[in-house]
Amino acid sequence: MSGKTTTSTTTTAQATNTLGNVSLNGVTIVTKSVDKLSDIPTLNGNQAIRAIKGDLTVMCPQFGAQVFALVGVTTVIVEGNIRINCNTAYPSGDTTSSVAWIAKGGNITIDASVTNIAGVYVAIPATAGDTTTTGQFQGTSATNTILKIDGSLYGNANPLFTTRLYARGTSAYDILTTGTIITYSNRALVNPPPLLSQYLGNYSVERVVK
Repeated sequence: MSGKTTTSTTTTAQATNTLGNVSLNGVTIVTKSVDKLSDIPTLNGNQAIRAIKGDLTVMCPQFGAQVFALVGVTTVIVEGNIRINCNTAYPSGDTTSSVAWIAKGGNITIDASVTNIAGVYVAIPATAGDTTTTGQFQGTSATNTILKIDGSLYGNANPLFTTRLYARGTSAYDILTTGTIITYSNRALVNPPPLLSQYLGNYSVERVVK
């Protein structure tokens, strides 16, 4: 282990308006597994906003690099649950893409095999203040695999953290490396995904550094 200090930044949130300000009444109810963003239906023809009613599973592409590519400035709104079954990343050298994932009235589950995800992830509970059943980040099973997040989480992430068991310390550098490492990214500030600030405006946000 090197002498570099590892800092994990987590964000918790309390919803004041549980489902946000955007109506999905015109969205067809679809439960989908996708391996690219363009597989998700657009909202009213807007290529930068993609939405479904139902559960969404993010899969690795069948061919090529085994990573789900985050391309463009895009917001994905799911009125249901989101499950991440594949590493997600911005293309190498791409400094402008910025992607947000929003689960309205559902949870965001990250498979135990996933090691790296990027983007902004928002889990909004179905009932204001209730983050014990929805509005959670979860793991599929306990694992010693480290999860590295390039971005930020909004919602109750404790259930996810408790499934990532890895912990290592060294007295030589006074470092503790844990099972979940979140590195804050400013992509969402430089190139804000559409409607993200509108959804985050429904939260009273507390930032905690561990």
